[in-house]
Amino acid sequence: MAKSGNLPVTAVPLVFCVGLLLQTPMSTTLWTARADGAGPVRVGMRVGPTARLLNASARTERIEPDESCGQAYLSTAPAGVSFMVEGDTIVRVDIDSANVKTVEGVGVGSSEADVRARYPGVTRTTSHPYEGPPGHYITVTRPAN
Repeated sequence: MAKSGNLPVTAVPLVFCVGLLLQTPMSTTLWTARADGAGPVRVGMRVGPTARLLNASARTERIEPDESCGQAYLSTAPAGVSFMVEGDTIVRVDIDSANVKTVEGVGVGSSEADVRARYPGVTRTTSHPYEGPPGHYITVTRPAN
């Protein structure tokens, strides 16, 4: 222990600090939705290693018992965030609550007008494959840089 003036100064190992951070449930303020994922999770990551990285337990529910497609849930992800998987690989992030938004502030509950206003010129509307009209998707596409 070193002294700084009259106050003792103790060095804390960085690994210890990181360990404490990873054991704390992820705050929704740390999670932002992006085209390639949400928070620290990216499309293409595998569920097992992602769960270990986030110090989370993982649960995967298959659509049909013999199928590889399913939905994965990580215990440290914000409420309303789940991951579509093919096998053990994350292929899509699903957000069904207002806790997680894009950098532009768009999230569950945003109006279509809001989405179009915050992403001018890069939205496309397509029909929903299962719902049909009036259900539809608004897809945000970014022009190639």
